Amino acid sequence: MEPGEALKALVAERGKEILLNVRSVHSHLMDCRIESQYRTQIKLFLNTAGLRAIIQSLPRTPSRVEQRQAIIRAADDTGYPEDIVHRAAQWIFAALGLESDIYAPGGLSAPTNQIARPVQAVNTPAQTSMEATLADRGNSVGNIVNEGLVALRDGWIYYTSCYNNANANAYNSTVGLWKFRAGGSERKLIQSGEYRDVNVIGGWIYCIKVERKVKYDDIDVYHLLCKTRCDGSDFEVLDSGAAAYNYINVVGEWVYYSCHYNKYSKNDVSSGLYKIKTDGRYKTKISDDFGHFTNVVDEWIYYSKADDNFKLYRIRTDGYGRTKLSDDICGEINVNADWIYYSNGGGIFKIRLNGAERVKIIDARCSSINVADGWVYYRGDGCKLYKVRVDGSFRTKLTEHYIRRFNLAGDWVYYIIERNPDLYKIRTNGTDRILVHKFAI
Repeated sequence: MEPGEALKALVAERGKEILLNVRSVHSHLMDCRIESQYRTQIKLFLNTAGLRAIIQSLPRTPSRVEQRQAIIRAADDTGYPEDIVHRAAQWIFAALGLESDIYAPGGLSAPTNQIARPVQAVNTPAQTSMEATLADRGNSVGNIVNEGLVALRDGWIYYTSCYNNANANAYNSTVGLWKFRAGGSERKLIQSGEYRDVNVIGGWIYCIKVERKVKYDDIDVYHLLCKTRCDGSDFEVLDSGAAAYNYINVVGEWVYYSCHYNKYSKNDVSSGLYKIKTDGRYKTKISDDFGHFTNVVDEWIYYSKADDNFKLYRIRTDGYGRTKLSDDICGEINVNADWIYYSNGGGIFKIRLNGAERVKIIDARCSSINVADGWVYYRGDGCKLYKVRVDGSFRTKLTEHYIRRFNLAGDWVYYIIERNPDLYKIRTNGTDRILVHKFAI
């Protein structure tokens, strides 16, 4: 049986979901006794999350031009040689029943010059798949529940540099809100100070500024919910006086956040879930619940309720429809597509948006999960960085570093090492570790 026919038969039997099940496809190809070189190419193709997402997003009956452009984007986004992508795409297009003249009959590979690359406007950064999903929001939910260290927008990486030490931060010129070109050619300091929960949208940065006052052996800490233009001008405080503003989600014209008041608070206002317009008007309390790991997705707020042992809840952004979804202890909630992913110390789980179909993805102690492009990134095995497919397959260690916190932006994982405030990045496939920001103590 030919490679295309093998996949086509499998598609006819089980549908397009075989593209999301690498193990089944590979096993079927083994049974068909296809030459090992062909099996390897298909496995490489199906293991590439970005490429698979591109093929899945094709129109139902894509034109030949759209097929060519999909292959080109796939090669660029994943870093695989175009020849490998061409071979694998031939079999996938055949499996989906698509007519294509990209390859000569019986040929395995097309010369590169047969593929017409799409024209891009000069000086217009191409969007990555992650950035394309952030059109109406300031950062991904996976980044926000992991302190919002990094945000990607219009070819710039925005990030915050700080150290978990009040004195070190106070006397360090490198502490602040920064941005640099995704290619690393430019770097600019936007605002000095300690920031987190970075959201970038509409030419503005929305974030938390942490202010500390050291008094002998005690430290007063309070937060400012603020915004500034991407060039650092027009700094403005939207809300102030609370001991903690957490998990800022900027969606459309609203800023959603959890607010906690205690002995350090300047204002006599109760804790809970709030929203405020991006221009600072109409501050509204949504719920008395103090939510952790809040995700705002499709007019719903998903969160762990602090005073109910971090059980999973959701509530509409207008304050109605409050519902408990799970009795599990839920940490680092990530709402992604039709699922809610979370960790609870005993593994990584996912459930449907209505709380149904609880599924364990992996059985291991882990934390700090971040879901993107069909992968769950997490800390495990003593805070080392791993990733695993959303179906639990292909668990992969990305680095031996002991990670304190990490975020995703484009094809990179940005992270801070335990006991070291320097910011590093590494590709999502575990290669090319680079120091991004050196914290001078």
